[in-house]
Amino acid sequence: MKRVLAFILVLSMVLGSVGMVFAGSFEDITDKDVAQAVDRLSLLGILEGYPDGTFKPENTITRAEFAAVAVRAKGLKDAADASEGLMTGFTDVPAGHWASGYINIATKLGLVNGMGDGTYAPEAPITYEQAVTLIVRTLGYEPSAQTKGGYPYGYLIVANEIELLDGVTGVQGAPASRGIVAQITDNALEIAKMIQVGFGTDAKYVVSGSKEHGDEAKPQYLLNDLGVDEVIGDLYETFRLEKSTLKKNEVKIAGLPDSANKYVKYKVTDDVDVDALLGIGITAWAKDDVIFATKIGYREKIGKVVYSFSEEQVKYDEFSKSSKKDVSLVVLDDDYDFARGAVVYVNNVKVAAGAGAVEGAWGRVILDEDDDIDFAYLFKFDAGNSGIVTGIDKDDIEYVNLGATEDVLALDKAKNVYVFNNDLSRAELDDIEEETAIFYWVDKDKSKDDYYIVINDEIVEGNLDAVRVSDSRVTVDGINVSKADDAIFSDDGMKDFKVWEDYSEVKECVDEDVIVYKNLADEAIALVTDAKAKSSTIYGVATWMTDARKPVLTVYTVEGKEIDYKFADTGDVPGAKPQSGEGYRVVGFKLNKDGDIAKGEFSYIDEEITFSKNDKDKFATDGSGNKYYLTKDTVILKALNSKGKVKPSVIKYDDIIKKKIDANNSAIIKTVKDKGNDLAVVVFIDKEFDAVDTDEYGLVLASPAKVGKDYKVEIDIAGEGKGDYVLEDVNVEDVKKGALIKFAFNHKDEVSIEKIVYSVEKTGSTISEKAGNYLTIGGTKYRATDDTVYYETDKKGKLDGTTRLSKIGKGDRVVILANDKDELQVVVVVTAYKGEDVVEPVKGEKVEAVTKVRDNVWITIGNVDYLFSGSYEEAKVYEGKRVEFRFREIDGDKVITSIKIVDDEPGGDTEDQAKADAVKDKISALPAVANLKLEDKAAVEAARAAYNALTAAQKALVPNLAALEAAEAKIADLEGEEPEEITAKLIITENVLIKKFLVTIRLSDETLNDKVTGFIIDGTDYLVKEIRADGRVLADAILSAEPNEVIVVVDGVEITAVK
Repeated sequence: MKRVLAFILVLSMVLGSVGMVFAGSFEDITDKDVAQAVDRLSLLGILEGYPDGTFKPENTITRAEFAAVAVRAKGLKDAADASEGLMTGFTDVPAGHWASGYINIATKLGLVNGMGDGTYAPEAPITYEQAVTLIVRTLGYEPSAQTKGGYPYGYLIVANEIELLDGVTGVQGAPASRGIVAQITDNALEIAKMIQVGFGTDAKYVVSGSKEHGDEAKPQYLLNDLGVDEVIGDLYETFRLEKSTLKKNEVKIAGLPDSANKYVKYKVTDDVDVDALLGIGITAWAKDDVIFATKIGYREKIGKVVYSFSEEQVKYDEFSKSSKKDVSLVVLDDDYDFARGAVVYVNNVKVAAGAGAVEGAWGRVILDEDDDIDFAYLFKFDAGNSGIVTGIDKDDIEYVNLGATEDVLALDKAKNVYVFNNDLSRAELDDIEEETAIFYWVDKDKSKDDYYIVINDEIVEGNLDAVRVSDSRVTVDGINVSKADDAIFSDDGMKDFKVWEDYSEVKECVDEDVIVYKNLADEAIALVTDAKAKSSTIYGVATWMTDARKPVLTVYTVEGKEIDYKFADTGDVPGAKPQSGEGYRVVGFKLNKDGDIAKGEFSYIDEEITFSKNDKDKFATDGSGNKYYLTKDTVILKALNSKGKVKPSVIKYDDIIKKKIDANNSAIIKTVKDKGNDLAVVVFIDKEFDAVDTDEYGLVLASPAKVGKDYKVEIDIAGEGKGDYVLEDVNVEDVKKGALIKFAFNHKDEVSIEKIVYSVEKTGSTISEKAGNYLTIGGTKYRATDDTVYYETDKKGKLDGTTRLSKIGKGDRVVILANDKDELQVVVVVTAYKGEDVVEPVKGEKVEAVTKVRDNVWITIGNVDYLFSGSYEEAKVYEGKRVEFRFREIDGDKVITSIKIVDDEPGGDTEDQAKADAVKDKISALPAVANLKLEDKAAVEAARAAYNALTAAQKALVPNLAALEAAEAKIADLEGEEPEEITAKLIITENVLIKKFLVTIRLSDETLNDKVTGFIIDGTDYLVKEIRADGRVLADAILSAEPNEVIVVVDGVEITAVK
């Protein structure tokens, strides 16, 4: 192996012990890049958050605070502490100022100069250019900035050149926010410093590690100044590789061949992309064996040997053929040998170098100093698993594969979905968009498949200059591109694709604008143009033509707008003009390359038929029974609006194909030449005609508002989301905020409301049985279909969003809408809504009886039975007493919602009653006795304290003392119970204690208490809540049922605990 691996640790730790911080530690940071920057700086003690756990990235930072940041970034915090209390030389920074030490050090290093008048302005917000200047000086680039103009432009120029401002958006003259300075400082950590070499007249400034620095010189970084561990070596293993025992946040790095630590395992922070580094030589920085920053490449001299790795050794290519000795790479366009001992992985499985398994595979290739292949991490994509994305939602990716067939990648069938960029760096599902090229393979060695998707946005766009069949390439705006073996093309703007087998098939597209989509080997896999659309016939409704010498024809087309066209030959101008007679004409024509109506290619279309159609048919019939077929290419328009005025509109194919059309509708049509009775265009000419889509359901988010002549309303449509829509012929008074409506769109996307499905006055019916997709309600069994939509309400009865069938069960109360086949169209779950109170409480009525029937408690008042939600014992307190109460109607029953005893005679002590009622409410607020947990103890004690504070007369007015006593007894029982013991079976022996499902552990070695970082209970992660004085560690979890499995995370090791 020609590539030698180096591993070095720099052990001088000048920072105090800092716990590991992972990305997203500060919840108020929404920008991912800022979050990662802040996490690293926080870890290194350079820039901290606020005591309340926030960072406040939009806040400004003072000049004193940023001087401290710069000094800490240079690893000089101790020096600053030693200088604290000394005179600074600035009149406004006294020796006692908190930042005097930092400002002293920054001044001595030439990082700051003050304001020029003897002051420093420590409390003034630092501006963007001042912050940039300070960090440029911290990195040693002051000489370079001065040669480029000095402050401020010279520093800004240098900052851009050294990539200090990557990802940073700042405004010159404006205060720099904490988020901006965090990004600038974090970028600086991995930029090689400028240093002085030589002395006197030989002195010069060079970038450390550059050729000017010396052949064996190493780059010097601020991270080196901070004294963290520097790790140099090759990252050779991640969790993805077959047989690896690593976790997702772990890697292994190879050290020197003769090192005792040849293979060392490290943890990594969330923002370290291990996929982007597999097989690559890196310089990394770690704290407490956790890598938090990396850079590709290293150069290290050990003895007389120099070990190095550069980014130029990393290639991404496809293997076109292989043999035992060498392979051909497509992009590099050359043959290569495998190095001795080369390591090769295909789809995460290690294969023999040179084996046929690599042929057709693509991925990362590492070359050694002899240009032999030393390492390869490759993916092989199955046939059909590559193509161009045409649509995407949360569950599916629709794409056209390289066989020109529409296909779907069902994401919900995957256990994990991993997305990569074309350099195998980490990407997200959100990065996949329409017209992205995708390539994927499926790991079927799991209980549920893992998807590996690589995306590529590389395209060439412009004029197709040439198609060179003999040279096997196409030329687009001067750029040559070769076609892949498997490729497709579309000449109608991606409506239809064909297999692209030969270069000559796209010769007709020369001089047209095209987009060429590339595969991962830089070859063309798709060529798209709209040349066919431009050369095909345009159909539309002509609404006007000018009387000029060169007439202009105005035509409403399928694009949904009027477009003006000129005639290339005035001899084609028709005599009958649209502005006379009917006021419109249906036309068809072709364009020349100048965009004018081509000579001899214009005609009026006048064939009129009666147009009728059944709702499931894709064809229509005329009065004679002739069939005319609608296709997705058919241009479908309506000429008149509902008032009979010429106002054309587009009708969608998907709308009309589902609609039944009666025979009393007229249309002007033209069929496609040489395609039988396929319709090229159909224009409906009756004002009453309307093509309406199928029924929709949606939630009205705001009351209608008048906009111009229309009323608009915001609707959240089930399965589609929010949008603003125009109401058609609707009484706007009936459309209220919070209503669930059944409606349809007309062909102009206007809303026609058919029914108000739900309003807050409805309390629903109870589901008595649920079996699969069937719900039994009121004795009728209804079936839920794929088209059923589900909503739920809040406690006040207001619609609170959508839900799903799996969350609905027996006992839920629902409002439903069903068809005549008992198929559910809409289900509104109103379980949370308890109905409306009677407006006025019922006062002065005497409780005649309290009875218990099965599990229900009834209170009889005024010969009416009311359902009571408390216990029988609590209800008995009211028997024979005069009470004041409220109730609600729920499922036909009157349910008491509040009740209190009132005096038998007028004139009682209302103050005593008020105090007694307050205690009664405290007791009523306690959980039911059966549901009490130890953490409810404080609430029980508070209720007892409130009761004890009452006078004897007031205590007599508290009706539910028995409930308090029962709660106290239950708490006493809980405290007296012996906890169940669960013994860990891995790594070390320890006890995991579960007391009424409140999880604690007592480790056999209590010195490990601080190393417990969390619990995994039945697959859910919980953090440590507290470490008790008795040595037990408490989980941040209250469980409603005994867990089946508890895993304790001790020092990063998961220990499974079982009974």
